[in-house]
Amino acid sequence: MDRDPAFAATYMAQIEKLIENGYAPARFEGKPLNDCLASGLDLLNRLIGILFRFRIGSVDFTGDIKDMFLRIRLHAPDQRAQLFLSRGADRECEPCLYTMTLLIFGGSSSQISVIYVLNRNAETYSDEYPNAEVAVKRDHYVDDFIRSTDLVSEAVKLISNVTVVHARGGYDIREYLAEVRNLSELWVAQCYALRLSKIELLGDASEHAYAAVAYWKQQRPFDADDVVNTETRLPNASQKRAFNDEIRAAAVGAATSRGSSLKTLNVLLADGWLKVGGHLRCSPALSFDEKYPIILDGRDHAIRLLIEH
Repeated sequence: MDRDPAFAATYMAQIEKLIENGYAPARFEGKPLNDCLASGLDLLNRLIGILFRFRIGSVDFTGDIKDMFLRIRLHAPDQRAQLFLSRGADRECEPCLYTMTLLIFGGSSSQISVIYVLNRNAETYSDEYPNAEVAVKRDHYVDDFIRSTDLVSEAVKLISNVTVVHARGGYDIREYLAEVRNLSELWVAQCYALRLSKIELLGDASEHAYAAVAYWKQQRPFDADDVVNTETRLPNASQKRAFNDEIRAAAVGAATSRGSSLKTLNVLLADGWLKVGGHLRCSPALSFDEKYPIILDGRDHAIRLLIEH
């Protein structure tokens, strides 16, 4: 660092950021702090359920809690699990011992702690704001509030109540984005923009990856047919991505290639689906779909979520 002042400045800025915000996945001698922390119960809402409910109402909106992890202070005995050493830019002096007094972002125990506190705060004001308690517990994905309603007035009331409940717990929820037909009806602090496009975007990030979802929002009420269509189109698109060569071969009656994972199966193409045949075809009591089940890609995360939920 002595030979490169620019590198030294960048390095120290990063170290100061880690000291300020904490970073549990960082490794020391090959071992991260997360290996020593218990992750606890999984209180995280399932994203696929949130996205389905997000499309039910005609007025949808999202909000984000600013620096949510840094709003929670640990008890003094628990702070000793977050000790670390740093000597700053002076590499000759003895390192100083620091303690993270707040929740560390990325810590394996931080997620359950922050969600528990968030839910507990909503329960405290449930008598005064019952709709906010439900919204906090059901429609939050970590620090993101994702919800839709049928009426603009309902959206205004819910956003206002959730904002008040979070504020009483020390949380600052902001950057609301809403799709409404008349913005003047939405008197909510920090409501910055309208989504005028029918293409909906939703994204979030962690220390491991960034994820984003984009989909076309229909301008009509969400009903049971939408669920059926989704449960049909999603597996079909997944199948085409995973088994495109096998589908092409089956379409012209050719054999499955030797390098295919389906080479040992008797595959056929029916109604746009790649299916597998076997001894079940001899059963007179079964329907065609039962005799020839659809082949699904078990590596596809979306398919596994669809089956589980």
